[in-house]
Order: sequence, then structure tokens, then C-alpha cells
Amino acid sequence: MDAAVSPKTSAGLTTFSTANNPVEEFCAIGSPLSIELKGKRYHTQLRGAKAEFITTNILGGKPRLTILPETSFILTDMPKDYATAGFEYNSPLTVRFLFEGSVYAFKTRLIRVHGHPPVLVLEYPNDVQRYNMRSSERVSIVSPARVAKNGGPDHQTGAVLDISTAGARIGLEAKNGIGVGDKIHISFTLSNGQEVKQLGAIVRSIDEEDGKYQLGVGFSRSDAAVNDFCRECADFVSIAHPASSDAMLELEKEAMIEFDRKNGTVMVRGYKAGANGYLLTEKPQGQLPPLSVGRSAVIRVESRGTIYGMAVTYKEFLKKTDLCYFPFQEDVISHSLRSEDRVMCQHLAAIHGTESQAATPRSGVIINLGKGGLRFATRSPLEAKTGDELSMSFYPGGVGFIDRLKMRLMRVNSHEGQFEYATQFIGMEREQGELLESYFAFYRNWAQ
Repeated sequence: MDAAVSPKTSAGLTTFSTANNPVEEFCAIGSPLSIELKGKRYHTQLRGAKAEFITTNILGGKPRLTILPETSFILTDMPKDYATAGFEYNSPLTVRFLFEGSVYAFKTRLIRVHGHPPVLVLEYPNDVQRYNMRSSERVSIVSPARVAKNGGPDHQTGAVLDISTAGARIGLEAKNGIGVGDKIHISFTLSNGQEVKQLGAIVRSIDEEDGKYQLGVGFSRSDAAVNDFCRECADFVSIAHPASSDAMLELEKEAMIEFDRKNGTVMVRGYKAGANGYLLTEKPQGQLPPLSVGRSAVIRVESRGTIYGMAVTYKEFLKKTDLCYFPFQEDVISHSLRSEDRVMCQHLAAIHGTESQAATPRSGVIINLGKGGLRFATRSPLEAKTGDELSMSFYPGGVGFIDRLKMRLMRVNSHEGQFEYATQFIGMEREQGELLESYFAFYRNWAQ
């Protein structure tokens, strides 16, 4: 959006407009938040959001998009100690949350409290600040690795799960005597095909999860191949991280609602999954009878390749937010629309056009990868449209090289100067399919 302000950066602190980067793009439903009131912090979770913008021009300055406060809000769970915390309407608050190694914060105020469901209604911010706690951005690669303690001849196999110019996260089946503070050497292949051999590192932390160990390591020296790879990825890191897998639905998603044998649509604005789950939507649209308290309905919504079906009961109309409150009657039923599972990734790729297009390959990053297709992103648009054929060359997780895998463009989307493409494979060669199967097996073992 041209009218939105561009990010401002100072000493690791970045301030950006929510017109370009909505809060819910960084903070998924159910993500932990802290709310600071009068110097004390209270823990809660995000439950919903709605953001509408208008163009303003203050004192003849450059036009910018700002929040329309009458119809914009953020919803959070009511903190457990809310009753004794001294929350008051219009009280100034600071909200903070953590995402991908950065702390995000914004100023807001309390504008309403709903008892059913128990949520706070907060003013949606115009600006958000981000402070990067890491010395460099992390890139997810999920690549095979060999790890040796103190540079000895014996090594064990594992996986590099993410990497930066300063360090990495390493997965191992067993510690085998490795402890915090130990020196190790790591050998692996980056997802641009570059091999890294015997890179020295110091173990900073060790966590156990699902019977495997994750080592946080800091490199003992700078490595040119790693530095070049991270710089090459830097332009894509912000668009290559998929939404949290814990986020069941997407906000601002149109859903189908059915009651009294008639269908309509509703816009999803918030939800809570699991026990005592509920859905918050705008008023139903379409040729529907009046929605009365206690009426049962079925709501279906497609989100990220999965259809979710919910049997709900209309409970209440929430004033100020103008939302309909639908508690779940039973568990949510989900059905995948995809013929195969997708793996989330960040693989740099060379994109080749058809013979009628320029021969020079373009750069992009694969965001998710399946047996039947993939989704990738670029910083500049391709000279291609839906239905066109192209090919792509990439290293899937360092397990080999796939050269000019043919695919057909199925969908093209653009958002804030970023371009995303969904493709379907055509005419895959046997060797290419076997290599992908090998990568999927390795990914499932370490990243799921």
C-alpha cells in the first residue's frame, strides 16, 4: 500500500505500520501475549482481530493509512488475575509477544470486556515495534548433518534444523556425551548445494523433545559459504516462514453457515480451539432467516487446504465488536483437500520460464513442498500467468539436486510487494520423484 509508512529502523529496533504488516501476521491465534498495566505484566493469548484502515493526510504531509478505531480491535483471553489487576476502560496498556527470535510490542488501551466468551477488547495499533534478539536472521533448511565432538574421528548423524551466520540448531537422536559448553564440528550441505565441512561450534543449549535432542550452537569462526547463503536468503526470510501450524483457521476468512436448510456466509474474526471452543464471526449474510439465541447451525470454512466443519449454537451478539458468538457443540471435524501432505521449508530455487520467455533464470524461495506440487515466492513478479508452464532447479534439504522439475502455474497472488505462486508438477522423472521421497522421509523424522 503506497500510502503506508515505510519501516523505520534504529539500533536493532524497527517500527512499522500495521497497514503493511498486520499484527495477526506475526501472532497466530492462541499465541502467548503479555499485557503490561501500571508496571505489572499479565499473561494471556490472542483470540481474534479485525483491522480496517482509512487514508489520512495530517497537516499536508504524506498520506498514510491509519486504523479506523470504530471498527478495529484485537481480542485476547481475559487474564486469570483480571479481577484484581485494576483494569479500567481506556487504561493505557503495552502488549508484547515473541515471534521468530524477535520481540514485538505495541501501545493500546482497553475499550471493552466481554464476559461470554471471557475476552478483552483492545484498540488495534497503527504501529508495532520489533526488536531482534538474535545477532542474525535464522533460515530453516532441515539438512542432513554429521556431528563430531572435539573434532574427533567418530561422528553421529543428525540434522541442521535452522542456521544463521552466527550459529545453528542441530537435531540429534542421542547426546552421546555432548554437553553444554562442549566444542563440536559439524559437516552439512546448504540448500543452495554448498558443502560445509568440519565447521567448529560451541554448544550453548540442549533441549529434549519427543525423544530427540536439539542443540543450540554458536559457530567458533565465520564461514564464507554460510555467510553467502544467509545473505542470499535474507531477502526472502520475511516471506518464507509459514503460518504457525497451531493456527487452525485464518482470520478474515469467509465461511459457509447453514441453518433451517438455508445457506449463507460469515466472516471469521476470532476463535478458540479445543475444550470450550468457540467461533466469533460477523453477522451472517445471504437469504437466511433471523438468527435467534439457541439456534443450532453448521459452519464450514476452508483454511490452508483443509475444510473445517463445526456444529455450533448461536449464543450472543457482542456489542462494540458486533460479533456473533458461536460455542462449539462438539469436536471440530477436519478434512484435507490435498492429495498429499506438504512440508514447510525454505529452499532457494532457480526458476526457468518456457522457451518463449527469457532464458535467464529468476531467483525465488520454495515455501512448501509436496509430492504433487509446491508453492514459491519471489520479490519481483514473473512474466507468467495461470496455466503457464515453467521449471525449477533446487536442492531439497541438501539430500541431492533436482534440475528443471517441470510444473504448471495454478495460482498467482501478490501482497505488499511480495509474489506467491502455487504450482502442480507435470511429467516428473523417476529420479526426481525418488529424491523427493527421500527428502520427505528425512523431513518427517526431524521436523514433524
